[in-house]
Amino acid sequence: MVTYRLDADYDRDGRVSGRPDEHDLRLTGRGAILVANLDVDARMLPTVVRPGQPVTVDAARTSKAATDNEPSDVRVVETAPAGGPCPLVLKMNAADAARLAVWEGSHRVTPASAGGEARFPLTGPGALRFEATDLAGAPPALSGLTPSQAAPPGPGIEVRLDCDSAAGPQDAGQFTLAPLLFMDNGGQTRRVYICEVADARVAAPHLHENTPAVRDVAAALRPLGVPLVTVPTDVHGGDAWIQDQYQLGYLHGPAGWMYVVLHLPRTRADTSLALRDQNLSTLVTSHFPARDVGVYDAFWHRDLEVRAANGTTSRIAFSDSDRVLTVMTRVFLAERKLLRLIRYVLTGPAAAARNEQLPGVSSDFFTARNHLPRLLTQLERTADEMATSQLWQNNRAGLSQVKTLAKAEVTAATQAVVVQAAPPAVRLRLPVTANRPGRDIDLSAAEADRLAQRLRTLHSSHNFGGNIEVGPATRDAPLGKVVVGNVTRTEAGQTVTDMDPHLLAFLRGQAHGGQPLVEIDTSWLDVGHVDEVLAFVPTQSNRFGTATLRASPTVAFALIDALANRFWDGLSILERSQYPNPYRYSAVLPRRTDKGTSPVTMLMRGQEWLHDDSPDLMNPIEPPLIYTELAKADAAFQISAHRIPLPHPPQRESFGPFPADISIFELPHFDDGTNADLEENQLTEIEQRLTDAFGNVPILRLPVIFDNLDKATGTTKAFTPDLANLQVVGDRLLVPRPYGPRARVPDAVAVLRDVAATHRDVEASAFTDKDLRTRRLDRTYIWVRDAFILGNGGNHAASLADAFADGFPGVAQEEVRKRIIRANPGAFFPNGNLRSGWRKLSIPEGTVDVFEAWTDAVARSLGLTVQWVDAWYYHIRLGSIHCGTNVIRRPRTDRTSAWWRQAAIPQPVASRR
Repeated sequence: MVTYRLDADYDRDGRVSGRPDEHDLRLTGRGAILVANLDVDARMLPTVVRPGQPVTVDAARTSKAATDNEPSDVRVVETAPAGGPCPLVLKMNAADAARLAVWEGSHRVTPASAGGEARFPLTGPGALRFEATDLAGAPPALSGLTPSQAAPPGPGIEVRLDCDSAAGPQDAGQFTLAPLLFMDNGGQTRRVYICEVADARVAAPHLHENTPAVRDVAAALRPLGVPLVTVPTDVHGGDAWIQDQYQLGYLHGPAGWMYVVLHLPRTRADTSLALRDQNLSTLVTSHFPARDVGVYDAFWHRDLEVRAANGTTSRIAFSDSDRVLTVMTRVFLAERKLLRLIRYVLTGPAAAARNEQLPGVSSDFFTARNHLPRLLTQLERTADEMATSQLWQNNRAGLSQVKTLAKAEVTAATQAVVVQAAPPAVRLRLPVTANRPGRDIDLSAAEADRLAQRLRTLHSSHNFGGNIEVGPATRDAPLGKVVVGNVTRTEAGQTVTDMDPHLLAFLRGQAHGGQPLVEIDTSWLDVGHVDEVLAFVPTQSNRFGTATLRASPTVAFALIDALANRFWDGLSILERSQYPNPYRYSAVLPRRTDKGTSPVTMLMRGQEWLHDDSPDLMNPIEPPLIYTELAKADAAFQISAHRIPLPHPPQRESFGPFPADISIFELPHFDDGTNADLEENQLTEIEQRLTDAFGNVPILRLPVIFDNLDKATGTTKAFTPDLANLQVVGDRLLVPRPYGPRARVPDAVAVLRDVAATHRDVEASAFTDKDLRTRRLDRTYIWVRDAFILGNGGNHAASLADAFADGFPGVAQEEVRKRIIRANPGAFFPNGNLRSGWRKLSIPEGTVDVFEAWTDAVARSLGLTVQWVDAWYYHIRLGSIHCGTNVIRRPRTDRTSAWWRQAAIPQPVASRR
């Protein structure tokens, strides 16, 4: 006879009533909802970021305060006299006992496990509290190098109430772990976070400080009343990529909700994997844990088990796996660098054919390590052969430097990875860091290959926050769908993913909340993030409430081509002789297109590329390949009227300067066809995937040009600032300033209307002289600081006048200098040099950036306002302002849209290749 009942909030109304109709639901559907206790109720979220120690979340504490509001009330109720001894016990699967704590008052009940079952002895009937300590889909604490194909733990937990006597089973109830949900960009913005990066000690501080971005974001938020929280250097340690470190989500239960910061498995500092002991992970664990702000960092508490050639095993903790990856990555990067350098030094009629004959990068580690000596020899021989070529005969010192530093790179890689021939094995020699001693790891060759593959996915940039975006609600997914960049493929009989399979399984494991994954192919990008290609923005202008903005080379080149045609039509016969048609580069003819009746400025004037190949950076920062091709074309001439220095990789750091300006003729000429191929294939495929997932939600295009394809990796990156990599704050879009080509207002209007009539992302009527001027799009701005010297001139004002001369056709440079000084009162000393610090300068040329005007019109058509942000610091490091900011938004938590009221949604088919 049943004499005890297990009561809980089975009807999910936020309280335990004990009514029969509530109890009748105990084994149907989702049962009672458990919200994991991942916050810290005794602490409020600080308004300022300061250094601090990791904060322990409530679920990990050994005592429980009565005021802790996450554990759920459960009651064991006596319904009739027991009629004899009835020692009460709760039973569940042993695996579930690891993620569910049972409390009697302030006492945590200790379970006993046997035969896969956990037993929680109770002192008798009465009030209990169930505390969820984990989430569904949690990663395993220990795994081998071939991830298990078994499904991760699901959200359901069945709890049985028994008498440990002849009375036997009494009752049972179903409990469901609340899923981690992610909010879209439409919620109310409560805070914006950004890192402050400033280091005047470096030789080129204007390339190593993000002050312009911080100030532009602050200015955009100020009238909105949205707080900007800055992260200081002593917290971020030089790591500015706050979007990538964590993804903000929330847990929602009938009794309330909390934010949860998903701490992503990212050990990088800045854009590169480096041997450092600090990155933004310290911010996540020390700043965010607070009342109703949880932190989930299970991905930082995993071990890998590896096997040596003699059969012994050892463990590599996730926190130490970055050192292993750094050593192994050095081998792959050395191989990649040698291949790129061979292509770099090759010149002459046969160069293209010989480039095509070069092998690609190795897919396995042991082969790559053994390739290094042979590739170094090939590079040295190629450099010697090219020494007498037209390109290199005047720069043999550069060739010699290439050989010397390449040899040093190979030596460092081979010393860190010692090879044994028989039996094939390697020894990884992990270096000492500030907080970790040196360590050797012995592996068989096959195990080394498996470890390299596992570490590539474990630390893949596909796991970062920029690769997780939330699309709009649909009929089958009222809370939206989560879009990630991932391709699932088969290699050597194994299923391989771009994302860490544990993270991918975790995200898929939240599908019971009604937010399925949409996987798109971003493997063609260097970083591989969704936010490099698209942004979901809120709008009231259509029935969907959302639009998708995506990067488009087609629109960018359409604008450039229209400008080029208008410029050509405005040239006299004599002027046309200075611009070959069809175009070919000349070191003596003018690069600037500032002649005729319709002059056009160069793109990205006043900006510089960064080249940093420092030894502690595993991913070197290099000027784009389009720039390198332009520089090589200029270097092929014995005498040049231009200043386009060649970068000489590998080297510690070259400050150049490497001017980023490029003309409307040069850019299409040095494009290798990558952009057209992307539009025809990858970007079209992405559009189709989005249409399949979200129906007819509008997809509008923004002008972005991608770099030439890196033949060694098969990847590319944004060449012009990535307008799709924007941040949403209410009805404002924080958009990276594109520094696109500029034209006089009437010419800009004509070009924009012409392109709009063809591409129809925006109405041609949106562009008028009055509108462009009213919206202040005829203003040119640039951030500079007193350390800045770019262009010819004896002082800062003269250098700026030289850099922006093409915006003042027919005006003497001295007059341009004076106009710039007059337009910026208080910015310059009398001698023309800038006063100290960063300055946002106005360049009074009266031109319109057609990339800006197009983007502004697209935003206005959606009822949104653009706020321009100088994000050049991020752009030269393969990102933009979305990568450099993170936002706290209010999620949708009304009961009518509660996830438990939605039908469970099956996962869509993964993107496969």
